[in-house]
Amino acid sequence: MVLTSIVDPAFESRQLRIFQKMVKGGLIYRHFRPVHWSPSSQTALAEAELQYEMHTSTSAYVGFSVVEESIPEALKSVIGPKKLKLLIWTTTPWTLPTNMVLSAYFHSKNSNTNTTAGYLCPP
Repeated sequence: MVLTSIVDPAFESRQLRIFQKMVKGGLIYRHFRPVHWSPSSQTALAEAELQYEMHTSTSAYVGFSVVEESIPEALKSVIGPKKLKLLIWTTTPWTLPTNMVLSAYFHSKNSNTNTTAGYLCPP
């Protein structure tokens, strides 16, 4: 897994250029629609996430190994020679085989969990 930083100016610039192309192509527009809100998670919900009856979704926790060359030097000094994995949680495990990249922001040494297998860092 290749690690890219979400606070990298080049990454942000590429994302804004893509968004600009989407706007110019008419894919982004203003329209009056309801915003569905989850009081328990304090986030907006997509229409596909709305449930009107009790439903249990399959979920999975997965650790992705990080390519050593993509680990920032500051983080390497914290984890030393151990391998780094990013821990993710998903309710769409069938999409895992097509995952190509994870974006992460390492804001605290406390977010790292030292295990016998290496370090797990929630993205």
